[in-house]
Amino acid sequence: MRYTPRGVDQIARYLDGLEGLEPGVVLVSRWRPEPSPWDEPPAVPGAGGVARKP
Repeated sequence: MRYTPRGVDQIARYLDGLEGLEPGVVLVSRWRPEPSPWDEPPAVPGAGGVARKP
């Protein structure tokens, strides 16, 4: 199976109508519950988000 990364806009449309949870739709390398003690991780070509039904 081929991996096809999705952008922030594409993921946001997929979650339309749901209640977005922190940190929202972001690049997966930027999604952390707490700040990293190390330098910022490199950007990756893919986004993700977490949401629930309102």
